[in-house]
Amino acid sequence: MIYLDHNASTPTAPEVREEMLRTIEIYGNPSSLHEEGQKARGLLDESRAKIAAFIGAFPDEIVFTSGGTEANNIAVQGFTDSAAAVSSIEHSSVLKPFEFLAARGLKLHRFPAGSSGIISTDSLPDGVSIVSLMLVNNDTGVIQPVRKAAEEAHAKGALFHTDAVQAAGKIRINVRELGVDLLSISAHKMYAPKGIGALFVRRGLKASPLMFGGNQEKAARPGTESTLLASAFAKACEIAEERMEEDEMRIARLRDMLETLIKSNVDGCLVNGAEAPRVSGTSNISFSGLKGDSLIINLDLAGLCVSGGSACSSADFKASHVLTAMGRTEDEARSSVRFSLGRETAEAEIFRAAEIVAETVSAMRGRTW
Repeated sequence: MIYLDHNASTPTAPEVREEMLRTIEIYGNPSSLHEEGQKARGLLDESRAKIAAFIGAFPDEIVFTSGGTEANNIAVQGFTDSAAAVSSIEHSSVLKPFEFLAARGLKLHRFPAGSSGIISTDSLPDGVSIVSLMLVNNDTGVIQPVRKAAEEAHAKGALFHTDAVQAAGKIRINVRELGVDLLSISAHKMYAPKGIGALFVRRGLKASPLMFGGNQEKAARPGTESTLLASAFAKACEIAEERMEEDEMRIARLRDMLETLIKSNVDGCLVNGAEAPRVSGTSNISFSGLKGDSLIINLDLAGLCVSGGSACSSADFKASHVLTAMGRTEDEARSSVRFSLGRETAEAEIFRAAEIVAETVSAMRGRTW
């Protein structure tokens, strides 16, 4: 099986598994005052400091969450007042909280996307309390002009949030250089386990919590922290810091090879976002005349794991809102497949993946290309 769905989730790195085996014996509650509790507190503080350093933050600016979805929800619901602005290509964990608030009276402005997938925030209205624009789009891999957008938001007195879940570990992130107030990341996109993420909250800001309980994570996210998952997350950040440039160059070469091979052997292909800056491992391709969900299933049966950027189920396959926002037709958006490469993707797998795509598309179209 060839796995090209790293944007959905990554395998746990061997070094991260080793770290978990080391720290699983630290079982105390970090909020307890006794020796075992303080061992856990020490590990949690150490992990928080490493994750903070990875994004250029202070340790006390890191709030642990259960993942990117919760981090985004805290950012949106914890800081939004009467009006907000959001891009049209955000992940559902950003869009849906805003839509929830809009149904209850929030004035919501949406930034349009250009055909390349780049968002322009020039239309930012006055009076918004928060602006949200993702750093890297999960469907296309397009890198967004977050620094410029943050400057525009601050000029109008708004806070700025970025969903950096698909950026962390792929490009360098520094919250000071980006100028953001809030930033979300997730461990399982970075070769660590599912179940933990983090929200950067700039010093001086305090989130309104979604849940109520103890005072863990400055009461922004009550509940006993997982020292095991925090240490795994921190280890993943250390590894990414060490090998990011090396991984990026190699994976970019493989992605370009995959796109070239597919375009050379399959007619009717459109690479979405190819004309914009992208992270190295993401390729979103529309295959004319086909339905993305059927193609994904057939590719899986042939030994290739990929995904659609859109919501997919056997009963209801929706066109990617990202691609339609970029001006793609419903048919083009429905025919898209996302290939996302990772650290362990091999060149031989790329050649074979391209063969599988060509063979599967040909069989589904009922003709030889």
